[in-house]
Amino acid sequence: MNEINKKRFHYSQSMESADWEYFGIQNRPSGYASAYNNYKNFKSGCRKYIKRIKNRINKTVTSDICLKETLLSDLKFIDDQVKIISEDRYSEIDIIGDLFKLIAHLLGWDLKDGKFYRTPVFYQTKKQEEELYKNISRAPMPQGLFEDFHKHKLIKELRKEGKSYTQIALIFNISAKRVEFYERAAHLSEMYQSFYNG
Repeated sequence: MNEINKKRFHYSQSMESADWEYFGIQNRPSGYASAYNNYKNFKSGCRKYIKRIKNRINKTVTSDICLKETLLSDLKFIDDQVKIISEDRYSEIDIIGDLFKLIAHLLGWDLKDGKFYRTPVFYQTKKQEEELYKNISRAPMPQGLFEDFHKHKLIKELRKEGKSYTQIALIFNISAKRVEFYERAAHLSEMYQSFYNG
């Protein structure tokens, strides 16, 4: 586990990606991953996702009332755990367990006996399919990714040359702590390559 992930609430590209899935990358600020080092932002993000999921369940699960109630119950358990999150109170294992339970119910398991009681059908209209492939081919690079990737690259080179965090901070007009962040941010290379080569 790298240095940045030792804290309970920390920079999270996963949370930022989830935010983009639910609300659209074009509607959300890039670089928000660092906001999740604050439990209030993490909690707020989770509650927004839960609300979106609940709305989607209510709109799409219309012919299986039992499944609908089960999924809404799963969401309520997750929401109850999220509501009690504070700086020192956070039940990761329960939230993760409830998320796995929700996924199990979405994929057809039920009654806690390891058997499938439903066969999920994911239907895509022709229009949805065309729009998906059209958007995949011209997905926008997240705002700021180009600059952040090159900062990461340059900072790594300057560190190899023996420059201190303070010297680099003066060059980029950012804090020494931010320089350390950019130096460790290997995920920026992966993201940049996926957009540039994709």
